Amino acid sequence: MTTRWVFDANVAANFDSIAQSQIPNYDGVIGRCIELARTQFPQKPNATIIDVGSACGRTVTRLIDAGFTNVWGVESSQHMAAASAHPDRIIVSERFPVDKAPFDMVIANWTLHFIPTREDYMRDIFTALQPGGLFVFSDRMQGSQTSYLRYLDFKRSKGVSEADIKAKEAALAGVLEPRPLTWYQRTLHSIGFSDIEVIDAAWCFNTLMCRKPCA
Repeated sequence: MTTRWVFDANVAANFDSIAQSQIPNYDGVIGRCIELARTQFPQKPNATIIDVGSACGRTVTRLIDAGFTNVWGVESSQHMAAASAHPDRIIVSERFPVDKAPFDMVIANWTLHFIPTREDYMRDIFTALQPGGLFVFSDRMQGSQTSYLRYLDFKRSKGVSEADIKAKEAALAGVLEPRPLTWYQRTLHSIGFSDIEVIDAAWCFNTLMCRKPCA
């Protein structure tokens, strides 16, 4: 029997190595988010930034190292929150914490594709952002067979075995639900976001940046 994927204690203990071997340009995307924060808020170290699906706190750590002081994370998994390098900054919730608004920047890397009601989640993010606020996120999305096969090659290049590749895909079935890039673009536009653009792409994974218009 296939075991469904869950963010349990075992995943939390090994998350960084799992992410490095399963997500193309993992560190590069985080670095791009830090770069955006620096350029958007060069004179505002107290900008309120929240990382959705903060996992073990890698992005939160890099934001703090970049000089930002008002940085938070949100996690739906108690195990992941407990494993965070910054547990005092993590909000444990399955919903976006709109009660902590407003935010200057929301980051949601490799998280929305696990949320069946992601349009509602994205709408909450829009509501919680300051006018002019930035939303950056990455997801595995539906793509061509060519991209999918190159993604499997990427995993192999990181030492993931054929058995582990098949087991992970089976475990994610019905848990991680990719949608096409066009769905995200259309949904973001309908919610009210502007300046929607892809800023990173690699083998089924896309990173988008968009903004809540100024009032």
